[in-house]
Amino acid sequence: MATGFNTSQVYASATASGWNPTLSGSPLTTAGAMVFVFFFLAAPISAYFAGEIKNTLRSMSVGVMGGTLVSWVIAAMGVAAFFVGFGYRFLSAYGFEALVNPTTAPSGAFSVNALVLAAVANPNTAFFIGLSFFLAVLGLVAAPILPASRILFAWSFDQLIPKNFASISDRTHTPIFSLGIICALTIIVAALDTYLSSVLGSFLATTLIVAIAFLPNGVTALVLPFKAPSVFQTAPLTVKRSIGRLPLITLTGLIHTLGLGAIILLVFLNPASAGTSTGTLSAGALGVVLAGLVASIAFYPVARAIRRRSGVDISLAFKEIPPN
Repeated sequence: MATGFNTSQVYASATASGWNPTLSGSPLTTAGAMVFVFFFLAAPISAYFAGEIKNTLRSMSVGVMGGTLVSWVIAAMGVAAFFVGFGYRFLSAYGFEALVNPTTAPSGAFSVNALVLAAVANPNTAFFIGLSFFLAVLGLVAAPILPASRILFAWSFDQLIPKNFASISDRTHTPIFSLGIICALTIIVAALDTYLSSVLGSFLATTLIVAIAFLPNGVTALVLPFKAPSVFQTAPLTVKRSIGRLPLITLTGLIHTLGLGAIILLVFLNPASAGTSTGTLSAGALGVVLAGLVASIAFYPVARAIRRRSGVDISLAFKEIPPN
């Protein structure tokens, strides 16, 4: 294929950069294994639509467990196929060169796409593989659009943002305005990624961003039975199950928190796993993470202050009648 990759070239470039087949394990090795933890994130996706489905208990159970299981099976099969097809030694050299000296890639980047296409001799087969990559990208783009639109809907429903975001289409019964805004933002981000990925990629520590974003979910589950017992008691029986005196949701929250906490720690131990395009954790990348944290923490107090000026106390949306 026209990718420019060949086995001897990859070995030669990696060796010149300091790679050898006997390199010992490092925190990056563990960080690579922790990628599987991210497949747990398939589970909560269905929760964004819990209010829109029938037979919530059954559907959510199938969605959460099924999403996790399917994701793990697909990931395991994919990883196994790569090791069988390319061999551990070659993938070690390829991955090492991608992290240490990515500019040596003849196609402009070390990627799964380029690697697979380089191994395919039949151009017709390569076309369909390339098409499947394209369709997979569309799926990856669509996956966060739906949950993000529901987040905007929830914020609007709680009067944190303008009410238009909670408007529902009479024809489709979906938050069409929120979907439109998210789609527009997605197109902008996709364009920026296409033309400025080499610049912006160095500032986006995706591993760190995703881990921090989902870490509070685990903490919330961990403390919910003790911090808000009245809310916990209204949950379905499945949620209230326990092992002895330990609520099962607390145990799962602990595992969730420790897993994502370990990923965050591994990123700082080995910045190459941060998810930036340069394989480093620069001050700029940390600044973006910090800015996101500050913005997320300040969002609710600022929204509450703005709404209070118009005579609306949005904190009442989270109160009960009668109060506990």
